[in-house]
Amino acid sequence: MLAQRRAAAALSLAAVALLVLSWLRRRRRAQLAENPAAATATPAERAAAAAELRISTSQLHLPATPRSERRSLALSSPELGSRFGLDIGGSLAKLVFFEKDGFSDRVLEFVTASQTYGTSGVRDEALSVHLPALGGRLHFIRFATSHMKGAIDLLEEERLTAGVARIYATGGGAHKYREAFERRLGVRVTACNELGAVVLGICFMARSQVGECYTLESVADPHPKDGKPRRRSESGEEEEGLRKVPRAFSGAGGFFPFLLCNVGTGVSILRVEGESTYTRVSGTALGGGTFLGLARLLTRFHEFQQALDAAHDGDARHTDMLVRDIYGSGDERAGLKLPGDLTASFFAKSLLGGGGGSVDANGEPKSPGLGATAAASEADVCKALLVMISQNVAQIAHLAARVQGLRRVFFTGNFLRGNQMAVQTIVYTMRRWAELDGVETEAVFFRHEGYFGAIGAFLSTVEGATGPW
Repeated sequence: MLAQRRAAAALSLAAVALLVLSWLRRRRRAQLAENPAAATATPAERAAAAAELRISTSQLHLPATPRSERRSLALSSPELGSRFGLDIGGSLAKLVFFEKDGFSDRVLEFVTASQTYGTSGVRDEALSVHLPALGGRLHFIRFATSHMKGAIDLLEEERLTAGVARIYATGGGAHKYREAFERRLGVRVTACNELGAVVLGICFMARSQVGECYTLESVADPHPKDGKPRRRSESGEEEEGLRKVPRAFSGAGGFFPFLLCNVGTGVSILRVEGESTYTRVSGTALGGGTFLGLARLLTRFHEFQQALDAAHDGDARHTDMLVRDIYGSGDERAGLKLPGDLTASFFAKSLLGGGGGSVDANGEPKSPGLGATAAASEADVCKALLVMISQNVAQIAHLAARVQGLRRVFFTGNFLRGNQMAVQTIVYTMRRWAELDGVETEAVFFRHEGYFGAIGAFLSTVEGATGPW
């Protein structure tokens, strides 16, 4: 309570200081109007006058304002740019909009009047969250980057950027579309470091929102016997369904350091020591872009969601060669002690006798249902692509965690947004690797997946108004 009173007093004194400074500036301008010669005073005379007029917060001996209250103070500013954060990726643009408690204007009315905008804009109402530390609510909007021109047209027609001087943005589009924002909307775009914005957004949301982080209590085998997702309980029995298990991180203690695996078009893996302290330690070119690129080359599906929907009906065993396809169903596998259902080679099923399928000691197909008579469908190809990307990302992340001496890996990136099959496969694969090498690593995921760049840009806006927090 005492701390709150001190903080309130600090804010009141700061407001008084600003009013005094404003009054002094107005008085100085009036003096110059009455005596133009004062404008030509020598540097020594101007310095003396400035010293006479100078009043600063340090002279008032103000106690330091807590970070959360400095954020809230900055967000009460009438400058609308401090209410936006933008992440313009190669395929998807994400926008966060801050709704200050007790404040309403036509921009807020437009944002909340609908959950769709134009042909591709969507407001994720289920993700909207109130942030007591900031004194308001964040709204989350996404649209196809290919529709950026239409988005700018809409902003211009509705005059939604009136009063906005500057917007912080990240992603390649922050550079690509900067000129269009400045020329057509009169808004200055300040580009943020892309990975820095993601790290900042993750750190803020993970420590301020209950239920933001989760893992899976148990996970289905990505190659189930009947093609239907099942989970394995702690007792080893297979049951239907999956359950999310929350992971809470309320403070810096126990939160840092961690490994961050950002799965976008490609994959970057960072060791994160703090909100602004991180190092890229690994990565791979095998990412979400690989999934969609190969889906376009191998199937008729040209959109990410189309390929993802098809994968739900697919069976990767129609295309992937498993360990048991090479060594048979016996326990002896050249002394390697590898599980029979472990993937031996992606897309190599067609190399087996008869065009595919499990074979016996004589090389004959053992399972007609999954053998030579079962041609791989486009859905099977999409499922195999998804499993291939997810398993490789999980293995690289697990090995990177071992090298870095870390046991917790945060996974983020647009490839994972709404992609439960990928999340499931990553958790399953990391647990399998833990069984093989004896090193436990935990995969952690986020509720606001895909929006952390925009959240970080929004927080950078506030930082620009208040100084480092």
